[in-house]
Amino acid sequence: TIESEFKDRYPGNWVLGKNEKGRIDYISGGTIPIDARVGGNVEKLVDTLSKILDVPTEQLEEQPLNPTTKTDLSRVTEFKQNVDGLEVYQGQVSVHSRESDGAVFLINNGSKKVGDYNKVPQLSANEAKQILVIKYGTAIQSLNLKRGPIIFVGASGETELVWIFEVKIASPKFHGIEAVVGAESGLVLSEIPTTVR
Repeated sequence: TIESEFKDRYPGNWVLGKNEKGRIDYISGGTIPIDARVGGNVEKLVDTLSKILDVPTEQLEEQPLNPTTKTDLSRVTEFKQNVDGLEVYQGQVSVHSRESDGAVFLINNGSKKVGDYNKVPQLSANEAKQILVIKYGTAIQSLNLKRGPIIFVGASGETELVWIFEVKIASPKFHGIEAVVGAESGLVLSEIPTTVR
């Protein structure tokens, strides 16, 4: 199997954590002796592991090194997922490595299995915004489009284009929400609390 090939190639006490659908969420428990500090090495590793991660390499784009994810001891190399030139909401692969020798010790697989979707938004950003106005009413202090359209993959695999909004709610208690509105279904598909400044 792909998993036994991985364990044969990279000895260690590997744990290949899987989600409820059997896709690998993370790989940990050993080290992969590449030097992640050298440009291109992590990209080659992700290419090698694309089958076990169940995401085509062409969907992953390496991001510039984020200073907040690099310390004297380790760094995180992130790959954002894009399909058809569109961002996949919360789709990414993160590769954690040591600064001492560049060896990889953890891979988080947040990539999504993108299904068929309507490539033309049925709702405009303004129409999606009105759905949130109706939902939250007078409690809204501010409501701003963050990005979109982008691709959203739901828990059961349904895929559609969405609009992402930042909502600041004034009452009963001041708080923020990242709201995801389906550009096809018109449903509020996700609401994530955010830090409000």
